[in-house]
Amino acid sequence: MLVRNGSSDQGVPDVFEYLAAERLILAGPELACRLVAAGAERTHPGLAEVLQPVDLVYTWVDGSDPEWMRERDRAWARIHPEEVNPYAANAERYRNHEELRYSLRSVDYFAPWINHIYLVTAGQVPGWLNCANSRITVVDHREIFPADALPTFNSHAIEARLHRIPGLSEHFLYLNDDVFFGRHVGPERFFHGNGLPKFFQSENRIPAGEVSIADLPVDSAAKRNRQLLQHKFGRTVEFKFKHAAHAQRRSTLQRIEEEFPAEHANTTHSRFRNPQDISIPSSLAHYYGFATGAAVAGTISYRFCDISEPDALVKLLRLLRDRSADVFCLNETGPSALDWERLDRMLEDFLEAYFPVPSSFERGSE
Repeated sequence: MLVRNGSSDQGVPDVFEYLAAERLILAGPELACRLVAAGAERTHPGLAEVLQPVDLVYTWVDGSDPEWMRERDRAWARIHPEEVNPYAANAERYRNHEELRYSLRSVDYFAPWINHIYLVTAGQVPGWLNCANSRITVVDHREIFPADALPTFNSHAIEARLHRIPGLSEHFLYLNDDVFFGRHVGPERFFHGNGLPKFFQSENRIPAGEVSIADLPVDSAAKRNRQLLQHKFGRTVEFKFKHAAHAQRRSTLQRIEEEFPAEHANTTHSRFRNPQDISIPSSLAHYYGFATGAAVAGTISYRFCDISEPDALVKLLRLLRDRSADVFCLNETGPSALDWERLDRMLEDFLEAYFPVPSSFERGSE
């Protein structure tokens, strides 16, 4: 059995620390020489280089906040059970392992070219966040939602309002807080030099058939997206998208609101994920952008780890050893075989090993 700090009762291995130390040297002199030689004759930026400012948007919630929990329970009590899938508000969606802290570290480490960061919350601010950092702005739901749509506990609704963020750049990345940059990556991974965003299709197919209350919320939204695209363009789509960084153009999101006003309004006003929802920046915007010449398919090195699965520890160790993913996601899709404390400890140890140095977005780093 792997042990941590000489004890086997924690179930979390010292090997996290070992692998982190082993990978400290990321590039050698040979690589540096090649980079210098390649740039020696350059006097102008290349056409493929992204020169536009690229912002980053996170959506975040503190699911352990007692007041937020009371509001959620009051709202849920007014929902008719036959109208939504039970997974629309499952507890795992709101658990907080402080992923945001480490995702921001990954920005500092591997994507320092990010222009400005917007953190969209329900009036909540992480206690560790350095709000004095001029590169990050906390955006309250009240700044981007109509009053009659709040409070909301629907990620589809929140995503539908991102283009309303004051000051947001035309080009931006949308990340959930469980998504991390895994190695040095440039903006060209997500955008072309002419500004076109790239999307990353999954191998997982959108289920066949019409929308049903039995569908998982992610599937019902994908089916709704497909219906809109079929009606608008006379074409269909088959695949979902990776739970990665979603490259966006603000103008495309605005066009979608104008093109599908009823569906957009219905999603905005759904308190919880609903079978009538559409999922915009994580799906519809990619296909709509492709159909209108405003987005293209791209490739990315990506890993997904469901931390509730029995093999989660093995996958985390591989991630730490290889560090070969541009982006990775640590998602909790259901109840874990581990108790809450052990799961939290396993994830914390992994993230500390991968991202050990506090970022400029944390208190005390000023």
